Amino acid sequence: MELGLDNPTMVADQSELILEGCLSKLLVKRDVQDVAKTKRAD
Repeated sequence: MELGLDNPTMVADQSELILEGCLSKLLVKRDVQDVAKTKRAD
């Protein structure tokens, strides 16, 4: 993994993007579960 090792800011940007992607996936999952719950409640 030699991607931007000489460039700490690039590494930080990449890990931030990865973290944001994971977070948004988690949020989408939670939204889907909430929607499923409300559908069952009806």
